[in-house]
Amino acid sequence: MLGDGGRRGASLEACIAKLLYLNTAHIIGMSATLSNIQDLCAFARAEVYSSDFRPVELKEYIKMEDNIFEINPSALCPDDRFIHSRILAFPVSYNHN
Repeated sequence: MLGDGGRRGASLEACIAKLLYLNTAHIIGMSATLSNIQDLCAFARAEVYSSDFRPVELKEYIKMEDNIFEINPSALCPDDRFIHSRILAFPVSYNHN
C-alpha cells in the first residue's frame, strides 16, 4: 500500500517511475478499484491479469435512521430496490463534540 488519501496516485506514479529508471525490480500490483488500469500498464510497460472472480458475494447496505436495508441491484421496480434487513439494536448518537 502506497500512501493514502488524495496523494496515492502521485505516490504510486513516483514509485513506479523510480523502479523503472533503476531497472532493478519486478512489480506485482493488485487493485480492486483501479479504474485506469490500461493507462497504468502503458506507463509501467506492464501486463495485466484481470479476473471477475469473487470468492464471497458482495452485498451493499444502507442505513436510514435505525433501519438497515440491503440494496437489490437487479430490481426492475424502484420499490423493490431496497430490502429491509434489520433494525439496529443499539442507540446511535449523532453528536460529534
